[in-house]
Amino acid sequence: MEANNSSGSNCVESDDRELNSDHMPGSSNDCEQDHENKEKLRNQRVEDKERKEKELEARKTREVDLTPEKKEELKEIAENLKKDGNQDFGHGRFEEAEQKYTQALETSPLEFVELRAIYFSNRAAARIKLEKWKDAVEDCTEAIETGHANEKPLERRAHAYSQMDDTLEQSIEDYKKLLEKKPNHRPFVEAISKCEARIAERNEKLKTEMMDTLKKLGNLVLNPFGLSTNNFEMVQQPGGGYSINMKK
Repeated sequence: MEANNSSGSNCVESDDRELNSDHMPGSSNDCEQDHENKEKLRNQRVEDKERKEKELEARKTREVDLTPEKKEELKEIAENLKKDGNQDFGHGRFEEAEQKYTQALETSPLEFVELRAIYFSNRAAARIKLEKWKDAVEDCTEAIETGHANEKPLERRAHAYSQMDDTLEQSIEDYKKLLEKKPNHRPFVEAISKCEARIAERNEKLKTEMMDTLKKLGNLVLNPFGLSTNNFEMVQQPGGGYSINMKK
């Protein structure tokens, strides 16, 4: 049974079925700090990626020696963990559900790709409930790249993207992919409209903050001459752009 809504977060999977269940800098120091923060974030992402790749290679090495019987045993344990996670999810215990799906992923041998895709998708559902948007996006991407059997991870990723101001465009891209499967599906069309409205609002806010910053910088230059930006006006040109003229 499947809960059909645009959030993609109200159900988790049991086998192949579903269970219901800006900142703009105001000074050069702010600008430098913003740049440093972005650089730290990029470096952290690179480090996280390298760490995950090393862990994956180490796990592949360990699993080479597993017998078929041992793999089946681990698979059964992982499936039971998933079922426990589904129970927790159904009762609103989302942190516990997240932990169970994580344990299932840690237990299941890598060769069971279809099952692992379900675990990633289910954990994404729990993380959406916990508003862990970035983690949910990562899990959905893993499920999609692993080859999930349905569009649920894409729908969940679209929803998670839509909750972050800096990933609204990615949300629209995902919803458009979903519309290819379900043309004119109203929840997806409405989600795209909401994202587009928020993008316009976000960009207008950024434009206003940028103009305020430029005014502050302009006043620093003009004040020694007894002038300020209030002595000037911006006039939009017919061909686009603006000219700055002194007020008469």
